[in-house]
Amino acid sequence: MADNDKMVLTKGSSDQAKAAVAKANSTMAATKLAAAQANSKRSIELVGAKSTMATKKAAATQVNSTRSTASAMAKLTMATKKAAAAQASSTMAAASAVATAKMSQQKANVMHGRIKQATA
Repeated sequence: MADNDKMVLTKGSSDQAKAAVAKANSTMAATKLAAAQANSKRSIELVGAKSTMATKKAAATQVNSTRSTASAMAKLTMATKKAAAAQASSTMAAASAVATAKMSQQKANVMHGRIKQATA
């Protein structure tokens, strides 16, 4: 009977050892899972941060593009106004030249008429 009891005790010790190994493996697996979850969370946060940064950069680029467009439009408007002013000035100069030429012609006609009267 002593051998039988000894065998039961050895089997119980063996089962306890197996249970301890299984518990250690379970604890290791739980630790690895927690580490993997933490890494996953960090990766998600990093992707979110990069996405936010990319969005901010895109918004800044859009603002700069809008400013550039507005500046170009303002320059174009100013150039258009300058061209219109130059055209108006040119038109006024031409009208003035025509008026001066007409006055000169009228003076010449008057002088010609006086010369005719004087020689007649």
